[in-house]
Amino acid sequence: ANIVAITTRLLDAGAAIDAEADVYGGGATTLALVVTSAHPRAAGVQNALADLLLSRGARLEPGIVRYCLVNGCPEAAAHLAERGARVTTTDAAGIGRLDLVRQAFEPPRTVSDADRGEMMAMAAWYGQRDTIRLLLELGVDPAVRRPEGGQTALHVAAYQGDAELVELLIEHGAPLDLPDAHFGTPPLVWALHAWLKEN
Repeated sequence: ANIVAITTRLLDAGAAIDAEADVYGGGATTLALVVTSAHPRAAGVQNALADLLLSRGARLEPGIVRYCLVNGCPEAAAHLAERGARVTTTDAAGIGRLDLVRQAFEPPRTVSDADRGEMMAMAAWYGQRDTIRLLLELGVDPAVRRPEGGQTALHVAAYQGDAELVELLIEHGAPLDLPDAHFGTPPLVWALHAWLKEN
C-alpha cells in the first residue's frame, strides 16, 4: 500500500525511470510492469503509481493500453488512454470509448472482419455492453470471430457469466452452436468450463 512512497524514495535516489527488467521475454519497464500487475491493482495503488512514474518521465510505450487489457487491468488501460497513450480500435472497445469506436466506422474508414472480431471479443471480455450495442448498430455481425481462437463475443460473454450480455447477443442473432476454432466447442461449453473452474 505504500509503494508510491517507496518508489518516490528510489527515484529520488537516482533509480533509472525506464530501466528494463529481464522478465517476460525481456524489455519490461517499471511502468509496463505496474500497469499489467494484479498486485498494485489489488492494493488500489496502480493508477497512482503509474501517475508518479509518468510525472517523473516514464515513457508511454506503443501498445501499453493493450498490455493492460490482456493482463486483466482495464482501469489502468482507461487511465493511460486518458493520459495520452495510443488507443487502437480494439483497445477502445475494451475500455468503453464509444467515441473512438464510432469514429473507426466513419467513412472513408473501413474496419476489417478481423478487427471487428477482436473488438467484439474485447468488449465482451470486459462487459462493455454499450460498446457491443453500438457495434451491432454499426452493422457488426454477432457471429464474427476473433482471428486467433475463432471465438465469438457470445463465447466470451458465456465464459464470463454475463447473462445480460448473453441475452443481448442472442437477441441479435448470435449463433448458439458455433464452435470456436481452438477448442471446437460452442458457447455453452465455455460457460460450463468457467463454472467448473470457479467451483
